[in-house]
Amino acid sequence: MTISQYAFEMAARAETFVRDIVIPYEQDPRQDHHHVPLDELVYEMGVKAQSAGVLTSRQCLDSGHPHGHWPSDGSRARRGARSA
Repeated sequence: MTISQYAFEMAARAETFVRDIVIPYEQDPRQDHHHVPLDELVYEMGVKAQSAGVLTSRQCLDSGHPHGHWPSDGSRARRGARSA
């Protein structure tokens, strides 16, 4: 099996994004009592992920937006929800 150059580039972008953006959010107070991030925090990270080019089209489609973009109004689909 051969790994494409795109896959290597995506892996590098994802690693940088997690290290530089996601890990600092672990201390963000916008979490519930189970340490689950609140919608505001998830939206903020989603926008940053899209800007960094690490939000895949499947993740965008799962956000509930019909055109595969992260919703601009801060809303998001319930985790794990699928349309019938």
